[in-house]
Amino acid sequence: MEIIATSNDEDELWEAVRRLQGKWKKGSPQILERILSFNDEYLLCDLIELLSEYRHPLAKEYLIRLTESTCDDVSELAYEKLKKK
Repeated sequence: MEIIATSNDEDELWEAVRRLQGKWKKGSPQILERILSFNDEYLLCDLIELLSEYRHPLAKEYLIRLTESTCDDVSELAYEKLKKK
């Protein structure tokens, strides 16, 4: 979580997000908010996958923000995950 909170290296962030996937989340995903501003398509798609595992209302808010991405793959994936929530 420290990497997610402090790193600006997209590769490090991508690895940290990937390590968190597959673990059911009950808490707040607030620490992930700073990643929303990155422009790396792969990082954002993995972030969407991770956010879709959270049951916190903030995760839905972040997914809604990601539907507005300029990258079609990111916005479409976020929209798909929102339909399943």
